Amino acid sequence: MGVDPVGRTVADMLPEADSQGFVDILAEVFHSGQPFQAHEIRFELSLPDGGIQPCYFNRIYKPVRDGDGRIDSTLVVATDVTDVVAYRDDARQSQRQLQIALESGRMGSWRMSISSSARLPGSH
Repeated sequence: MGVDPVGRTVADMLPEADSQGFVDILAEVFHSGQPFQAHEIRFELSLPDGGIQPCYFNRIYKPVRDGDGRIDSTLVVATDVTDVVAYRDDARQSQRQLQIALESGRMGSWRMSISSSARLPGSH
């Protein structure tokens, strides 16, 4: 299916991880013993055709200790949140476009409370 990662470094498997600073973070976690956590970190993945695919990940790097308490590896958990970031960005863009349309047309909006049938001013 893919390339077997056993015995290979992250820099070997993903050279772009090295050039984007992620290998340095892994080394710092390994040497300091301090875990690293970040949300929605952009990662530019190199494609076989030479293109770049921007991706976003939530990442956790945690040192793993052996029976004697020495760090012998680093656990990496990376969750792809590219779709979440894209959906949120699309929603923000739609909200901006709606705001422009409402302001341009000198229109307003309102919300209606289902429980009391009261009309409330919109957030625009």
